[in-house]
Amino acid sequence: MFTAKVDTTKLNYLMAELSAETKKSIDVVIKEQTKVILGGLIKITPPGKRQGNEFLTKRGYISNKAFQNAKAIIISDVAKLFPTTAVKDEERINAQMKRGDKFKTYHGQMNVKRFTNSLADLQSIHKRSRNSRGRVNKGTAKANMALTRKATKNQLAKHLISKIGLLNAGWLRAAHDLKAAKSATPKWITRHGPQPGFARFRKSRHGLIITIGNKVSYYPKDAASRVRQSVFNTELHVRALIDAALKKNAQKINRKMRKK
Repeated sequence: MFTAKVDTTKLNYLMAELSAETKKSIDVVIKEQTKVILGGLIKITPPGKRQGNEFLTKRGYISNKAFQNAKAIIISDVAKLFPTTAVKDEERINAQMKRGDKFKTYHGQMNVKRFTNSLADLQSIHKRSRNSRGRVNKGTAKANMALTRKATKNQLAKHLISKIGLLNAGWLRAAHDLKAAKSATPKWITRHGPQPGFARFRKSRHGLIITIGNKVSYYPKDAASRVRQSVFNTELHVRALIDAALKKNAQKINRKMRKK
């Protein structure tokens, strides 16, 4: 678990202004905008992207494209590391490798120095081959490459794909407690069930205080930046709501003036 310190002073002032302009209670505004922050966190939590609308729905929630992109990356990275052979005799395979025979790999015809048909081995190789962004680059793939059987390679890919959305699922408890829109958490996230996380509500003299958390242990290193980004995006959202409320209130005043 990590703790991110984010300055919400500006957001607090904006929410107070929105409350005044819309005549909604400050507690209602805080709940509504915390849901906006939460939706922002879900959509920029991997496999979501921090920038751009490529993996977002029309309503601005994380889309199935994020899942499909992550799936394609896994299949590609596994292919980079694990060329396959249909030869059943392991002694023959070892003899081929020993005399320097070339095998068809993702990178072209190459010598491969290791054979394993163990899923645990493939998992270990894949884990140590990933960079800080979770990808397998070409150089690392060539250095760690291992020959295996197609079924075992596919088994690894299936296992890795089954974990997509697990990190996002750390926000599910908060989404449930805040009654977030169902479309904010697509099925490839909810299939995991609520992972460690929370939403806590506390009253203060200034209004409702809501704390949300995702306690899945492998949140990315830039987690604090992602939280700050979601808060900043919510500030922009609240500013837009205030502008809309001001315009609406001005129109009401104008109509009243005309009637006089």
